[in-house]
Amino acid sequence: MKKNNEENRFERIYKEIRQEICLLHFPPGTILNESKLAKRFKISRTPLRPVLQKLKHEGLVTIKNGVGTIVTGIDMKELKDIYDIRMMLIGTIDNFSTNIIQPIHIKEIENIIKKAKLLFKNKNAIKYAILCNKLEDIILNLISNEPLREITDILYYRVARIWFTFLPNMNWEHVIKIFLKELNEVLIALKKNDIKKLGIVRKKALQNILDDISEFIAKS
Repeated sequence: MKKNNEENRFERIYKEIRQEICLLHFPPGTILNESKLAKRFKISRTPLRPVLQKLKHEGLVTIKNGVGTIVTGIDMKELKDIYDIRMMLIGTIDNFSTNIIQPIHIKEIENIIKKAKLLFKNKNAIKYAILCNKLEDIILNLISNEPLREITDILYYRVARIWFTFLPNMNWEHVIKIFLKELNEVLIALKKNDIKKLGIVRKKALQNILDDISEFIAKS
């Protein structure tokens, strides 16, 4: 029981810090204060360190002696390389998914669509990012191959925050329009129980994001 509690605590703290890095509450270059984090989660620094080590392993932070734990950045080449890998992996989702599409998956996508529509007139990058994370969680839930699911999860969080940094300078209406198009196509694929189509839709959406980033940088 104690071991389970420790594992649950580790997972909760890990996901919360990862989420804050993703949502840019801890932007690249931020030094994570171990003492403040330990106080926040009401733990000692000892159980916090394995969490930071995992984040380091996933490329979200770097740990430097005499400096501390620093949130990493990412360059355009690495961004493109990771997006290329993500597109390749999601294109094979039908080969690694034996999980059955459930009514809850469809309901969750419908809820995301409702919330995304509200963002047309109420620009909120944080809410948009949270919806993107929820969509990714649904897709991960459909991948039954554990190694693929883990790699897909790591790569998503490795680059999602970089995409979110561009949002304030992007055409907001275009961003939401493209997002809703993806969501509606995902919904159709799920209702048809078509995992292969889901992979095609997601792959196209990733390419659109990469194209938008590249176009923005070229114009800057």
